[in-house]
Amino acid sequence: MSSLADLKPNAPPERRARRQGDATAGSWVEPGRDRRGPLRPSRLTPTRLRLSGRVLTRFFQGGDALALAGGGFLAASLTHGANVFLIYGSAAVVTFASLRLFDCYKFGRREDLPTHLMRVTVCFAVAVAMCFALLTHFVGVLMLAAALGVWTPMAFLTVAAAHGVWWLNVKRWRANGRLTPNLVIVGATGAAERLISAILETREANVLGVFDDRIAEAPPELHGVPLLGGTDELLAHRIMPFVDRIVLTVPTGARERIHNLLERLAVLPNEITL
Repeated sequence: MSSLADLKPNAPPERRARRQGDATAGSWVEPGRDRRGPLRPSRLTPTRLRLSGRVLTRFFQGGDALALAGGGFLAASLTHGANVFLIYGSAAVVTFASLRLFDCYKFGRREDLPTHLMRVTVCFAVAVAMCFALLTHFVGVLMLAAALGVWTPMAFLTVAAAHGVWWLNVKRWRANGRLTPNLVIVGATGAAERLISAILETREANVLGVFDDRIAEAPPELHGVPLLGGTDELLAHRIMPFVDRIVLTVPTGARERIHNLLERLAVLPNEITL
């Protein structure tokens, strides 16, 4: 909310401009200056529409388990032998472990689809090699080679197709803001600068703005991310329904300041991280 001083005709220009809202979330701007910052998306998504990366990872892993099991049953219907289920079951378990080991559920922002599918291919190659190393003593080499020769292409095609679909969806969810968390930072400190610098490198989060009660001592921006005001402006800011997490970057030695900030921010439903 604007203060009475902001509404007075003789108020300083920078204070009168403080509450000029943009079209999406109402951050204030200074005359002739873009206050969105390098980590502000063009369109903001409310927190209730955000997707959980942890839940998506579990969903993708469940899909892979079904794909591997389906490939095993299909291969078993085309082959015969007392040990085929042992071979296909072991291959599915080892492949699933390999997919997790090589972080095939990470879907990095900078990883393109061919690179991701190459990683899936490496996982299958490692899994097949492990199956030969583990099962040779229990199953003949010829039978093991014949069984894996049927199972591997079927299981690989199903898993690769699933990962292609998931990669495309993750890319779309990141583009529309449903998967990238939105942060605001309280405390224009060196820790805030380091955090913003790291996020600029990875682009794994959006930093919508910085807030600090010590406006006179704080710089107007940190690595291009604008200072949007103090705690009072944070509490009343229209951007808060789009914020997933409030990050306090106040020095740990300033315990009284941290305690006061936590008390004031406790009225907000947003998660707070020290």
